[in-house]
Amino acid sequence: MLYVTCNEPDNFNRDVDVYFNNRYQKEWLQDLLVKEMIADVDKSILLSNYAVESPILGIIPITRISGGGKGFNSYVKNRPCYLGYRLRG
Repeated sequence: MLYVTCNEPDNFNRDVDVYFNNRYQKEWLQDLLVKEMIADVDKSILLSNYAVESPILGIIPITRISGGGKGFNSYVKNRPCYLGYRLRG
């Protein structure tokens, strides 16, 4: 099972859309992990720092990716996170 543990700063905004749309940086989108996440979560292709090609919506701005995509990017790029696997047993 995959688990993610992150520290939450006191001033963290829980509204993923507002947080991501106002704080994401172009540099985040150059990360291979982010490109793979957008492909896996949204089934979309990152075309540039500003555009994503969605199989359903066509070409959309990066601010229109899913809440899951925004949340994942925000956690990974803004604070220390620990990713790992937990084995059952």
